[in-house]
Amino acid sequence: MTALRITTLTRSLLAYTDQTVPNARALYQGAVNAKFPAHQVNGIWHYNVADLPMIAAAYGLKPKAAVQPRRRSQRATSTPILAA
Repeated sequence: MTALRITTLTRSLLAYTDQTVPNARALYQGAVNAKFPAHQVNGIWHYNVADLPMIAAAYGLKPKAAVQPRRRSQRATSTPILAA
C-alpha cells in the first residue's frame, strides 16, 4: 500500500470529489482523533491511498460521478435521388 503524507490529503480529496473539501487543519485533527485510518512515521501523519474512499466517507464526501462516453448520434442517412 502506498502511504502519503497527510499534507497531500486535501489535494487527493479534491481529485476524488466535486464537493467542498475540509481544510488541512480539519484533516490533521481527523487523523489525530482517529476519525479515519492514519498512522505516524517519525512523527509525521500518513494515510494509505487505498483508504481514500473511507476517508471521504468519514467527511460525508461522495466520489465524482463517472463520466459516460458520448454516444455517436445516429443521423438519418439520405440516399441521393438519381434523375432518369
